[in-house]
Amino acid sequence: MSSPRASFVHIQFDDILFYENCGGGSFGSVYRARWISQDKEVAVKKLLKIENEAEILSVLSHRNIIQFYGAIVEAPNYGIVTEYASGGSLYDYLSSDESEEMDMGQIMSWAAEIAKEAPVKVIHRDLKSRNVVLGADKVLKICDFGASKFLSHTTHMSLVGTFPWMAPEVIQSLPVSETCDTFSYGVVLWEMLTCEIPFKGLEGLQVAWLVVEKNERLTIPSCCPESFAELMRKCWTAEPKERPMFKQILCTLESMAKDSQLPEQCNSFLHNKAEWRCEIEATLERLKKLERDLSTKEQELKERERRLKMWERKLVEQSNTPLLPTLDIYTWTEEHVYFWMQHLFGAGDGTCDMQLYANLFKENHITGKRLLLLTETDMKDMGVKSKGHAEIEKLTNDYLGFLHFPPLLKDELEKEVEQSKTVNLELVFGYHWKAGTGKSDCKWKMYMELDGDEVAVTYIKDVIFNANRPGVEVLRMAKPPFLMDKWIVGLEQNQKIDYTNDVKSPKSTRHSCVLVWTHSGGQDEIKNVELVIETTPVTADPRDRTNCSKLLLLKDIFKEILLF
Repeated sequence: MSSPRASFVHIQFDDILFYENCGGGSFGSVYRARWISQDKEVAVKKLLKIENEAEILSVLSHRNIIQFYGAIVEAPNYGIVTEYASGGSLYDYLSSDESEEMDMGQIMSWAAEIAKEAPVKVIHRDLKSRNVVLGADKVLKICDFGASKFLSHTTHMSLVGTFPWMAPEVIQSLPVSETCDTFSYGVVLWEMLTCEIPFKGLEGLQVAWLVVEKNERLTIPSCCPESFAELMRKCWTAEPKERPMFKQILCTLESMAKDSQLPEQCNSFLHNKAEWRCEIEATLERLKKLERDLSTKEQELKERERRLKMWERKLVEQSNTPLLPTLDIYTWTEEHVYFWMQHLFGAGDGTCDMQLYANLFKENHITGKRLLLLTETDMKDMGVKSKGHAEIEKLTNDYLGFLHFPPLLKDELEKEVEQSKTVNLELVFGYHWKAGTGKSDCKWKMYMELDGDEVAVTYIKDVIFNANRPGVEVLRMAKPPFLMDKWIVGLEQNQKIDYTNDVKSPKSTRHSCVLVWTHSGGQDEIKNVELVIETTPVTADPRDRTNCSKLLLLKDIFKEILLF
């Protein structure tokens, strides 16, 4: 229906004498004040701008709606002027000791006053105990129409209101009807019966998630009179069309008033609060635990996402890292020298100087050949001034000594040179998951990530993804990132990892993963692998073993230098 034509009194700002702040509405603060020219105590709600609240109040005239006197329309001092309710809000009353005197008659009277309809249909959309005030004669009056709209068949609105009182469709900013206020009415009725705060201790967004996603509602104590319990349950139905209209609620209240046994049941319920309050507290604890579990799950997902991003960066870096082609230092390029200094030592020993020197050597185009020819003077000229790092000259002499005078005692050399070394790494298996509606349309992508020694990725020859399904080809990848490039529809998969030929054990590792359909997907699986690496061929001649010894000695001497 179209909104009625509105007209209201324009009140001058200078005609208002402000007193203390007595609360706040959805869109402004409320002050007790005096309308000077009329010598009348009033309530003034200060606003940033005049919108539809003055228009709505100007056409509402009802005993249970706050009386509207006019509006201040002088920029920037906008405001709504209404009658002043000296009894305060229903929320404050229910929190006071005075509420202990309430009986069924008071609750029934107030429940009817809130439900009584005005001549003009309006969706309040922010009905709650804070927006219901007590007049001097304890008559309830609804106020704060800042979130309201004139009723059409359905009205689309943005998110405005207070979550514990809000209907699911209001929380989701869906089109609403009069029954969104019915939902809120049920919460106010619950407040009057229990004198408790709805969803006490829970944050607004937590309440929104519980009401919409988990279909949670306020706890109705088991000893609550059934007629009241049934009315609240109907008001809280998730489907708006199934909730009663206010006209039906008034009929229900009239029928309840004729029940001769209800007053005794209700008063017994009100006076035995200690017996049923624990039920409400138990529900609150359960909901808080549910929220904590959700927060924990959220943190776990964030941590998993962080780890995945870290692995992606690491794999990209590793895929761009040049590998040393030979043990013969004399043939190294400047990229090999840079890689050797940066990764083989800097990352392993945590020495920041080596990173600086790696960059310095690269800027000066130091190859393996030039590295062996560097003198102490050359290094000082480049900026390498530390006595410890200047020992590279000694390293060069040691290398040349091994090159020109290989050891003659074969057995003793073989004892000194390690025939193998161990590399530890973790293979992280997982899959990206789109749940769909079930097994028939779910989608997944497998991936394998690597954690362990910095050079571990150099020992992986390839990774094979085999979905074991007709029409899905076996995917072989020789370098990271190891991730399926296409989404697969189906639910069983195997991965096989083959390593380079210089791995003694294991030659390959196979991991099988059975996918089970869930909404959230599966967890990563981690497999620890220990590789035994051959540092020299079994049939190598003395010169080959000498080259291997030179590299090992080069690494050991460099480590000693770093610790100097």
